[in-house]
Amino acid sequence: MIINGDNLIGEKYFTVLPGTSSTYELIYLPLLAGKDKAQIGFIHSRLGEIWYNLTLVSEDRPAVRVPVMRCELGKVE
Repeated sequence: MIINGDNLIGEKYFTVLPGTSSTYELIYLPLLAGKDKAQIGFIHSRLGEIWYNLTLVSEDRPAVRVPVMRCELGKVE
């Protein structure tokens, strides 16, 4: 398997037995909002290669405000 692109995480090996189907999980973790291009290729020594071109889109999310937490030093809150 070959993954071409930034901010992508996926298993290096993926096996599907004959007569079955499976799902490959590729995780996209961008640092900034925007669009990226990537490719993933599944390679088999006898069956050849299957390539997918990916257009990856990340969007800004609203900030989440967390209430202020206070705790005395050395204690647990």
